Amino acid sequence: MSKRPPTAFLFFSLLLLLFLLIAACAGKPPAPEQPSANGRDERAAGAEELLAGDPFGPVPAPRLPDGMAAAQTPADEAPSSGETHSVPYSVDCASPDDPKLADIFNKTSLLQRLADSPPTSLTGLEQRLSSSLEEGRKILHSQGYYSGTVTGSIDPQAPEAKGANKHKTLVWVRFSPGPRYALGRTSVSVAEEKRTAAPDGVEKDQKAAAAPDGAEEKRTAAPDGAEEEQTAASGKNGTDISAPAARKDGLPVSLADVGLTPGSQAEADAVLAAVDRVRDAFRNKGYPFAKVEGTRYTVDHQARTLDAEVLVNSGPFTRMGDIRTPEAPTVTPEYLEALRTWEPGAPWNQEAVDTFHDNLRQSGLFRSITLSPAKATDGGERRDVDVALLPAPERTVSGALKYDSDFGPGVQGGGEHRNLTGRGDSLRLSLPLWMDLQEFTANYRQPYFLRKDQAFIAQGRLLNQDTEAYDLQSAAASAGLERRFSPHWSGSVQASAEGGSIKDPDEPRSEYVMLGLPLGLAYDNTGSLLDASSGARVLTSVTPYTGTYNTDFEVLRTRLDAQAFLPLVGRDTLILALRGAYGSLWGADAQDVPPTVRFYSGGGGSVRGYEYQSLGPRDDDDKPLGGTSLVEVSGETRWKITPEWGVVAFVDGGMAYADAVRNFGGDLRWGAGLGLRYYTAIGPLRFDLATPLTPREDDASLQFYISIGQSF
Repeated sequence: MSKRPPTAFLFFSLLLLLFLLIAACAGKPPAPEQPSANGRDERAAGAEELLAGDPFGPVPAPRLPDGMAAAQTPADEAPSSGETHSVPYSVDCASPDDPKLADIFNKTSLLQRLADSPPTSLTGLEQRLSSSLEEGRKILHSQGYYSGTVTGSIDPQAPEAKGANKHKTLVWVRFSPGPRYALGRTSVSVAEEKRTAAPDGVEKDQKAAAAPDGAEEKRTAAPDGAEEEQTAASGKNGTDISAPAARKDGLPVSLADVGLTPGSQAEADAVLAAVDRVRDAFRNKGYPFAKVEGTRYTVDHQARTLDAEVLVNSGPFTRMGDIRTPEAPTVTPEYLEALRTWEPGAPWNQEAVDTFHDNLRQSGLFRSITLSPAKATDGGERRDVDVALLPAPERTVSGALKYDSDFGPGVQGGGEHRNLTGRGDSLRLSLPLWMDLQEFTANYRQPYFLRKDQAFIAQGRLLNQDTEAYDLQSAAASAGLERRFSPHWSGSVQASAEGGSIKDPDEPRSEYVMLGLPLGLAYDNTGSLLDASSGARVLTSVTPYTGTYNTDFEVLRTRLDAQAFLPLVGRDTLILALRGAYGSLWGADAQDVPPTVRFYSGGGGSVRGYEYQSLGPRDDDDKPLGGTSLVEVSGETRWKITPEWGVVAFVDGGMAYADAVRNFGGDLRWGAGLGLRYYTAIGPLRFDLATPLTPREDDASLQFYISIGQSF
């Protein structure tokens, strides 16, 4: 039996072994390995060799998305201090032969878009310049310069990284456009293709072999691709392309048929717009599924021309059917039929469908409108139009607090129903209450009355008004027709009746009754009732009246109003607004007819800075009497500072006269002032402060006005 080693001996032996291991590891570390001649250390090379033997292949290196390379800092230029620096720069771009090229470059180039985020190295700036020069070449092609050049360089005195924040590096860009090319030969070819029936029975077009997938996307960059063939325009694999000379039915055979004639400037935007019009022409001639399958553009540098070939897949010929609503709409079928812009059985016309869509949108009755061809009927050629409508709220209730120098403090309530009987007819109620005026009005309008371009209109009004000019209690009603002759011209004819009690300054209180036949003719191409920024309005009204006021009277009242809006800066940044008005009574003097027929001037709607109805003839107590004729003029400059706020400077002039006007503008009263505008979704909120420039003894020095909408 052998002896076992003592426990203490084993413990010290293990301790000694551990000490020797620690001493061996704590020795001097080996010198770092030097990189090999090819720039890689041997360990990295070994790792690559190992990865290369991996059955799944080597691990790919990390890669940034395209367009981000310019923001990288190369390792050989990274600041050694570990601090981050940038290379701010400025761009000097010039194109003496065509300044428009430089303007486009300065608005769209990568150099300009990222100027506020400078790169961290000169190499990054060079990459930005390279990308921007490629953009410059596309700009040249887009303007018809297919042999032009664009060059760029970086100022050789570029600052080093440490001094980058002291001054900016200058980047030069120069355009040499050369001659501008013209449009040469163009053609439009139609691919007649086989079609397969979809499960739901709707036919689907198969792409021609000559028009690969993606041709539509490539086409958008077309003319700047100079001599690159993007899509062959010849038929292959059984695709039959009709000869342009044989095509009938008014379909385009060249770009000249859609407004781009040979010899015109070969600008890319114009060419691409013409190609889109080719597609639209087919869709308006019975082919709702027509699409441009491909294009080919060829540049002839010797002739300096650009030729274009367009391949169209027309799809099946289709005739228009009826309106079909999958769900019951909130309007009657008769209302939708009144809005319809095509005759069933006619060749498909997409423009007519789009106009129908606009009619539905302008009604204000629908939150969402979707129109699409239904499944084929009538032997596969006729298709109804599916109309999916999401109704909008039909009722509105409103209220407001008001104050101005004309009527003092007031409140206003109102309500509207925009689809009273399901025929798109509206009823609008309004009740403004002021200290000197209380009025209740009800307006009814039924569109598409008896014919598509005609509406029935009616109005009722109760009025109590106590002003310096008169004290009036009256009731009035009118009804008639309004017809639109064109997108900008309209006319109206009504019959009216009015009666009440009037206290005139020079007459005792008396009763009056009168009948009228208001006739109106209007022109308006402004596109906005409350805030026009361009265009003009002209309104002419002629109203014969007959009635009793103290004695019997007959009179013809005429008035002409004209307004013009001229954009001076931008589309709506700075607007010059002008207004003029002229009115006259024929066959009777002002004092022989009720005050509501006479002309008055002064106040927020005419000459600001003067009291309401205060300009014109007066009696011995300086009470306004009203005039037989009227002249008013106004001018405003409207400056929209931000999307929400704007300021206005204005001058108004006007006067009412006891007889016919003999000296236009010779004795007008003038007012001027400043205004503030807050733009809302329903129109601008107006606050104007005005002062009289030709005051009389009793005229206040300031008047102010608050309302919705511009003054005119």
